[in-house]
Amino acid sequence: MGRATSGAAYGFLTKLYVYQEQWAKAITAGSKITTDPTYKLADNFADNFTLATENNPEVLYGLQYETGWTTDNSPAWYHTPEAWRLGFHEPIQDW
Repeated sequence: MGRATSGAAYGFLTKLYVYQEQWAKAITAGSKITTDPTYKLADNFADNFTLATENNPEVLYGLQYETGWTTDNSPAWYHTPEAWRLGFHEPIQDW
């Protein structure tokens, strides 16, 4: 927690290759995560949505913040346009 890891880097790289439709490179980069026992799926899918287990092994990269740091209790970083308001960071063409 608090540091980017090689798993986070490979996760972002995999996502980049998928958006670029470079499937072989996406599989190679993604395999660096799926074959590493450090980065396993959460024991229970619901663990991805509770505060008690918010930093489970399935989370490759998570931003941490505390209540009261901003006036509206929202994270103080830039979000790209979001389709479902779930905090996804999606690349856009027209920026």
